[in-house]
Amino acid sequence: MTPRFRCNHCADVIGVYEPLVVVVGGEPRETSRAAEPAVRFEPGEHYHRECYLERFEGATA
Repeated sequence: MTPRFRCNHCADVIGVYEPLVVVVGGEPRETSRAAEPAVRFEPGEHYHRECYLERFEGATA
């Protein structure tokens, strides 16, 4: 069984249609699992969009 795809900030599961931010080499990129099914296998950190904003930009949308 494949482990659940979890946010590096809150550790909750990132849903298929939720906006997420992938951070590789300090560069954030927004996507979703629906748009890029293989994103879970990419290197880097993965965050819910809201968690990324909270952690790195000190804001919530």
